Amino acid sequence: MNPELRRQIQMQWDIVPMIWVSIVVMLFTAGALHYGIRLPITTALFFMGILWGGYRSFHAVREEILQKTWDWQRLSALSAWTLTWGKLIGCNAFVWYSFAWVVLSGCLIGEQPKALGWIGFYSFFAQAISFLLGLLTVQHATKRWPTILVLFLLFGLMAYGKGLFSLYQAETTFTLMWYGHAYEGNTFILGGLLLYGAWIVQGCYVLMAKALQAPKTVFSWLFFTLFCVLSVLGFEQSGYVGQIYLVGNQIVAGLILLLMLYSLLLIEDMSFVLYKKWFLAYQNADWRGFLLYFPRFLIAWCVFLILGAALCVQENPPQVRWFLAVFLLYVFRDIVLVVGLRLLIKPTQSVMVSLFGLMTVDILLPMMCLLMGYSHWIGGIAPYYSEAYRLEYVASAMIQIISLLGFFIYCFKKRSQQLQEIQ
Repeated sequence: MNPELRRQIQMQWDIVPMIWVSIVVMLFTAGALHYGIRLPITTALFFMGILWGGYRSFHAVREEILQKTWDWQRLSALSAWTLTWGKLIGCNAFVWYSFAWVVLSGCLIGEQPKALGWIGFYSFFAQAISFLLGLLTVQHATKRWPTILVLFLLFGLMAYGKGLFSLYQAETTFTLMWYGHAYEGNTFILGGLLLYGAWIVQGCYVLMAKALQAPKTVFSWLFFTLFCVLSVLGFEQSGYVGQIYLVGNQIVAGLILLLMLYSLLLIEDMSFVLYKKWFLAYQNADWRGFLLYFPRFLIAWCVFLILGAALCVQENPPQVRWFLAVFLLYVFRDIVLVVGLRLLIKPTQSVMVSLFGLMTVDILLPMMCLLMGYSHWIGGIAPYYSEAYRLEYVASAMIQIISLLGFFIYCFKKRSQQLQEIQ
């Protein structure tokens, strides 16, 4: 048996709460059977599996840190896979015990066991996402992520899960077209959740291996990015939207890549030491080391550029191509801004300062222009299109990129001179 899983179960093994759970569930079940009341079993399972289990998954490693056992585990002989699966399943041992009693109650009062099993699978999917988020916040020493944000995420996952569950229980079936082939809708959704759940567990393993300072996996982010893009591009096209020919699946793929790009910019480790190792690996033709230290956000950026170029060569009017050009320039401006700030500022403060900088240039300043009645100024700060000012927008984006590059290069040279003087 997994040593970490056994340890987690032993920590939560308390006979009194376990007996109380069984007694309460059976009393409710007996009352429902006697009086003919239909208990909200599915709602209770969603709350238990997603909210309760997700909250415990998010705080699984944090509790180890508070109990001062995390450093001991990192120094132990347990592998990253052992710790990942042991904590992911074991931290919710009591949750799954209570979940099983409620499932038994649902089966006794006439619920479909297959439907209840679907809720259990989706609950594990949500718990894996919470566990991944908890590992990210712990590794980046982020204390500014209040629990309320995690609860909002879990409520969103529960609402999304209830929507999928209603499709699963619907009497009418539906089909989905993927790369020209028709698939039964519920089976396709279940397979998609299974594949994305496997990638989430893989992400948990990568972060756990990083915490244990184990050898890094080289191709995880590359394969995950390509998997997301290819899976989305397989759906049917949407055709014309007004006068603009845009493919719906390409729009969704672009949004996924954009979300992944900005997430990687904020969570990925950035330092001159890592980039120097990357450059030295390239000089020495060490391709494994080159891929190992390759900035992950550049993978998403390159695929995003390819997708943008594919949209440009389609049958779109000139204004769409101009907007795409301005949009790509401003995304590159944001990359320069975040990378420069994260390399220039202390690691403990760089993420929050970079996030504030992105919110300022992409949200706050455009909103101020809109409220002041100068909507045509928005294109000089953030992606926007106007036929009369399209050249000005491109010029503004390029000036901002050049100015930021010049400013950060000057700051880096100044810092290197100060370090040389100290040495």
